[in-house]
Amino acid sequence: MTTALVLTMMGVSATVAAALFYSYAALRIAHSVCYVRGIQPLRTISFVLALIIQVVVLRIIGYGAFAG
Repeated sequence: MTTALVLTMMGVSATVAAALFYSYAALRIAHSVCYVRGIQPLRTISFVLALIIQVVVLRIIGYGAFAG
């Protein structure tokens, strides 16, 4: 949630921020459901995709912080 606040304060468009955060939340929920039900391949896929989204958000924040 901290990254969401920082990304929003940096002036990223609401559409991009919403797409990233809703996708991240949906994938984390999917990971939890797959964990409880023991669905192994989908659990890993949802975890990795959520991780990629988080890395993208952190790169946007890092670029904004150091580029100007």
